[in-house]
Amino acid sequence: MTERRRVYAGFLAATLLFFLFFFLTARTIGDAFPSTDTTLFDQKLAELFGSEDPYDVIFVGSSRVYRHVRPATFDSVLAAHDIPVHSYNLGSPGTNAFETPFQLRTILKRDREARIRWVFVALEGLEWNMEEMNLASDRVSRYFDWRTFLRAARLLGANETRADEDRLAALLDRVPPLFRNVTAYARGGNWLREQIEPGRSMAASSLARHEDGFLSLDTAYEYSEGAVREDLDERIETYTRNREKRAFRKGRGDTDSTDVSHQAPVLGDLVREIEEIVRGHGAEGVFFERNFNPGAPDLQAMKRAGRIRHLISLEDAVRYPALHDDRHRFDGGHFGAEGAEVLTRYLAEAFVPIARGNGGGS
Repeated sequence: MTERRRVYAGFLAATLLFFLFFFLTARTIGDAFPSTDTTLFDQKLAELFGSEDPYDVIFVGSSRVYRHVRPATFDSVLAAHDIPVHSYNLGSPGTNAFETPFQLRTILKRDREARIRWVFVALEGLEWNMEEMNLASDRVSRYFDWRTFLRAARLLGANETRADEDRLAALLDRVPPLFRNVTAYARGGNWLREQIEPGRSMAASSLARHEDGFLSLDTAYEYSEGAVREDLDERIETYTRNREKRAFRKGRGDTDSTDVSHQAPVLGDLVREIEEIVRGHGAEGVFFERNFNPGAPDLQAMKRAGRIRHLISLEDAVRYPALHDDRHRFDGGHFGAEGAEVLTRYLAEAFVPIARGNGGGS
């Protein structure tokens, strides 16, 4: 080996060692810091496994689980059918479908005595229009691994309702969270900022409690999402106006932005992973839906294809008229307290035949 080659080889070895040292150091230090972006979820998790009376039913999903499912009501309905359960609402605002497997692994890993028997899962839309602040959050980086990145790429590639440049830009936006996931880089920064300015990213501690699903929608919006409740009529008017615009564009022959047929391969892969996680723990999964988004995942097709064993759909306006009554709305995408109570009762009644081993669901 010539002197020049030895120099090049030494430089290459030193470079590789540096990046290996950087990766191991960042990963070790990053994983050691708690996440200030998952405070609500972490508090719920601690309460779930800190209870002397163990829980055997859990609910996971976004704000439509967090604000709509009332465990006390759910348990009482099942008790009236002589089916004793103790349920816990693990819903967390902003949870998307791609985050769900990570949450389930985190939860069930803590359930060392395998007390959880039923896992209710609500999946929101797969299309991502995430704000920059969310993409930059530590919460996203903790679950945005290679598998999630490839799913996002596959989904964006199949969505022909968006221009090529828009899809490429959206994909590039997802590279930084993938890098932070692989290296755990910069996680300590959020933790340090929280120590300097306490309360900067923490939700009100009372919001972590679950007994009634939520304590107050007003405080939930104000503290957890940084938005004060607007006038209900104005929210519903905006929701209705947007729905009418979509119908007009579809009638004019424009590309239907609510068509979700392209999601099927990614949704099937995601559902399969969720089922494997839950069944691998010795529990049973129950998918359920009452969506406000016309572009929501087609779980009915997954059920017909045999990829979902248990599905409870509350989408039928004839069968569940109260859930399609605007008077129960808090805004275009959430129910108020009365609507949440109604939804929980419907959900519990639909679960009775499933719990008894008679199939059920729809």
